[in-house]
Amino acid sequence: MTVYIDFAVRKNCWNFYDSYGEICVGCGCCSSDPRQRALSRLAVCKRQLQEKIEFDDWMEGWEETQRKNVKADIACFRKMIRYYEKRLKELEGVKKDG
Repeated sequence: MTVYIDFAVRKNCWNFYDSYGEICVGCGCCSSDPRQRALSRLAVCKRQLQEKIEFDDWMEGWEETQRKNVKADIACFRKMIRYYEKRLKELEGVKKDG
């Protein structure tokens, strides 16, 4: 059984999508272990990308703005996913060599 007691976010909190900058959600995105940090951030990015792709909560009169924002978010998350996948490969190479 895993027990998690919440606390305020760290100064360098990366995952504002879930924490809203208030309560640490224990996601691992601020882990001191670079591999765990990259894995956690990749997972958050993939989940956020899927949420953006599936977005359908359009507000009347704001659809055009929302579509632009969703399109920009999708591009941003795809870029971050590529980065963290590359970063994990680099870390795996270091682990194998080290």
